[in-house]
Amino acid sequence: MSMLAAPCGNDPSWSKDVLRATLASAAAIISLLCDWVPSDGNAKPVSYWRVELPQTFLARLTGRGRNLAHLEPVIIACPAKAPQNQFTINVRYSKHCFTVAFDPRRHKPKWMIMDGKQARAFDEERFELSKLLAAMIAALPQADVNQTHERNYVYTIPTSRPDGRRYQMFFRIGRAKSGTPYDLELFVESAYLCPTADNKRLPYKIRFSVLAYKVSTGRPVRFQPR
Repeated sequence: MSMLAAPCGNDPSWSKDVLRATLASAAAIISLLCDWVPSDGNAKPVSYWRVELPQTFLARLTGRGRNLAHLEPVIIACPAKAPQNQFTINVRYSKHCFTVAFDPRRHKPKWMIMDGKQARAFDEERFELSKLLAAMIAALPQADVNQTHERNYVYTIPTSRPDGRRYQMFFRIGRAKSGTPYDLELFVESAYLCPTADNKRLPYKIRFSVLAYKVSTGRPVRFQPR
């Protein structure tokens, strides 16, 4: 969750904007944290994003006919080897799926939100593309993914864009904490278009269901050759 961060930059007005956005994010968490219960797959008493984002930011999205309902946490099932028939995976999305790094030359302060110490700004392109993520998550159990040099994973799909650029979803996966009603936790760290249309095959490929099995059982992950 977003926490208080020190203002950054040398421009006093920029520092004030960052501080205001940080305080707004913190206020949203403080006002709702005591009432919020994470999804158990059956109910969501309070929207995840009502906790993660300032209410003023959400109101602006609503005013533009936008909402983040498609990025609420969800629990999916993934086929598994014996003794289990399947794993359950709790999926959450980061703010990076619909924001970019805040640039005071391009973005209005009212669209700034904080992600830890990072100032971010709502981005229309990322937001529209994020509507593809639910289908990508649903397809993961039958999909191949690739490990990146940063030791997280990426799943890419083609798009209908004339330039041929693919949409890529970066995520981490790990065991769930004891006592939670699911086996694994998957966090989508970011999702955006590939910088170029270079669709060369990525290295370190592995079937997602195999990855989930190995992570759940603590077994080493070995990759298919490029």
